[in-house]
Amino acid sequence: MTHLFFDLDGTLTDSAEGIMRAYAYMMDALSLPYGDYTDFRRVVGPPLFDCFPKDGVPQGKEEEALRLFQSYYAERGIWENRVYDGIPEALSRLRAGGARLYVVTSKPEHFAKRILERFSLSPYFEDIIGADMAETLHKKEDLLREILMRNRLTPSRGMAMIGDRSYDVIGAHAVGLTAVGVLWGIGDGEELKRAGADLLLPSPASLDILLRKE
Repeated sequence: MTHLFFDLDGTLTDSAEGIMRAYAYMMDALSLPYGDYTDFRRVVGPPLFDCFPKDGVPQGKEEEALRLFQSYYAERGIWENRVYDGIPEALSRLRAGGARLYVVTSKPEHFAKRILERFSLSPYFEDIIGADMAETLHKKEDLLREILMRNRLTPSRGMAMIGDRSYDVIGAHAVGLTAVGVLWGIGDGEELKRAGADLLLPSPASLDILLRKE
């Protein structure tokens, strides 16, 4: 495979701490009850607008909730984050093996680019796409279609979307890509299998196998 599209949260970086704390800040500000901030591990990866109804954000308050989340995240949560061990080395090997790499994330593109730059991952990628700040464009399949179009790529099963959540698998199949699930992120094998992942990888080192896939 020569075109590989990577999710960011839970795939390249372990961003759970900052996202969970930002979500708890939002819930506190809206006076919404919850248990512990770590209960929000499930919100790492999916579009936030998909999570709000499940946590009692009142209809009509979604934009305020997003603003509150982003206010914490922009100042603190963005750096409560780390690169998974082995990711830079794996990306380097993929590039050396002839693969072209991209980032496709439901996180706002502004934040994604700051994170990738801060952790010195930007040079590995041909292009980076994410949601706008209002998160009106956030579905993985729509983001994939956009990045394929602007790079003049015709989707095929010889290209892969790589991520840790069902949203990545569903998005990949919606546009005709192979869906590769990773087991070191927030999602788990059962979630990825139920979504129909074509391949599951146990560690960043195992990404090398994609160079041998057609």
